[in-house]
Amino acid sequence: MINARLRRWVLIFCSAGLLPVFLLAEEWQVDWERPRLAKFISRAPLEEFEGVTEAIDGYLYWEGDSLFANNEFYFEVDLNTIDTGIGLRNRHMREKYLHTDRWPVASYRGQIDSVVQIDSLEVPVYRVHTRGTFHVHGVERPLSVVATLVQVAPDVFQVTAAFQIELPDFNIEIPRIMFFKLSKVIRIKVQFHLKQVAKHYE
Repeated sequence: MINARLRRWVLIFCSAGLLPVFLLAEEWQVDWERPRLAKFISRAPLEEFEGVTEAIDGYLYWEGDSLFANNEFYFEVDLNTIDTGIGLRNRHMREKYLHTDRWPVASYRGQIDSVVQIDSLEVPVYRVHTRGTFHVHGVERPLSVVATLVQVAPDVFQVTAAFQIELPDFNIEIPRIMFFKLSKVIRIKVQFHLKQVAKHYE
């Protein structure tokens, strides 16, 4: 990010007409060299199981002098890679309920609404409120998610978030066969890292 003193002087010169106005843009992407995890949790009567995957990808792009001012993000999970611990259950989930041949990913796209920095911690930590649309099984629904961003390096944030969806909202059938009982409410937890990959002036 621009040094605060430098940014202040640039704004002074710009307002005086001595420099052309410019725009800072940055892009952050999911860092595949650091740990990533998406967990889908089902708690149906008499049965609870989790589906997990590391196949998370996406980006955060912003413009201006604040990381959280004018921004957009997109994140997705490859549903074909989710492992529930039982091979047959994995196949039934992909083929009969999620129909991953047609809709292979679940995604969340939107914007950051607000950011609050948590004080009295050794590293910068932010509580981030987002709004957007969640897409799965060919259906999009509005969704708001609160995430926690921890700055673990100058150009790296660790992101954690948890939210839930209801399968009927996305036209996903709720299976009741003997070895695959699924709750209509699925809790989703994600953890991954964002790394700065681009920074330029326009």
